[in-house]
Amino acid sequence: MQSLRAGVWVQMAQAPPCSINRRNDIVHRADREKKAPDGDAQEIGYAWSRQTVDTIRVVCLCLDELVTARLNELRERAAVQPHGAA
Repeated sequence: MQSLRAGVWVQMAQAPPCSINRRNDIVHRADREKKAPDGDAQEIGYAWSRQTVDTIRVVCLCLDELVTARLNELRERAAVQPHGAA
């Protein structure tokens, strides 16, 4: 479980900030860079878009696995504890 968590944080640390920055460029500046708001629009290439979507998908899948594993741990713990125990 620990290595899975580490993998999720590595993925989140590497890709989403560039995805978020690009999203902000698209939404807030008509796809122009923050440092050149009057410049030309950036090209949205298929490879970049696909990589970004795949990275976010992998992070979501990893988080789903983490939540499922934690819920299973809590269910097992609840099944073992007698009622009224803290």
